[in-house]
Amino acid sequence: MLWIMAHKRAWRFTVLALLLIALIGPWAYDKINVPAQYSCSTSVRLEGDFCGIPLTGGRIFTFAVGALVGSVGRLIVSEGGIGPEIRNIRAGILILIIFLPLLSLLIMTIRNDGRRFRTSHMLILGAAIGVCAFIASSGFSRHYWALWGIWSYFGLLLTVLVLELLNYRQARRMKLAD
Repeated sequence: MLWIMAHKRAWRFTVLALLLIALIGPWAYDKINVPAQYSCSTSVRLEGDFCGIPLTGGRIFTFAVGALVGSVGRLIVSEGGIGPEIRNIRAGILILIIFLPLLSLLIMTIRNDGRRFRTSHMLILGAAIGVCAFIASSGFSRHYWALWGIWSYFGLLLTVLVLELLNYRQARRMKLAD
C-alpha cells in the first residue's frame, strides 16, 4: 500500500491516459434502419431492421455540451415549451458528470495530492461511477457487451476510487503515527 502513496502521480497519469483511450471506444449506438436483407457493412446489426453505428465517448461529450448549451439558450429566449428543455438540460448534466473525473484527476495529478480537493475528487468519482453504471446498463441495445469504451471507463473510475481511498487511508495512518 505504501507503493500507492509513493507513486500516486505515476498511476494518476497512467489512469488519465487510459481514460482518454476509453473515450475513443464505443459508448452507444446510433440506430439506423437497414432492412434485414441488407448487411450492416459499416455498423453492427442490432435487432430487427436496425443497425448501429458506434458513438465514441468524445462524440457523446460534444453532443451533451451542444444539447446543454442549445437548451439553455432556448430556455433563456423562451422558444418552445419548458418541459423538453428541462429534460435536455438534466440529461446533459448527467452526461457531463461522467466526464468530471477527467478534470478532477488532472487537478489532483498537477497539484500532487491537493488535500483540500481530495474529498471533492472522491465525491466526483462516486457520482460519475453511479451515472456511468446507469448509462452502461440501461440497455441502449442488446449488444451492450460490445460497448467496451464505456465499460472500460467505468472500470477505470472504480479503480481510481479504490486507489484514492487506499492512498487516503495510508496518508491518515502516517499522519496518526507522527
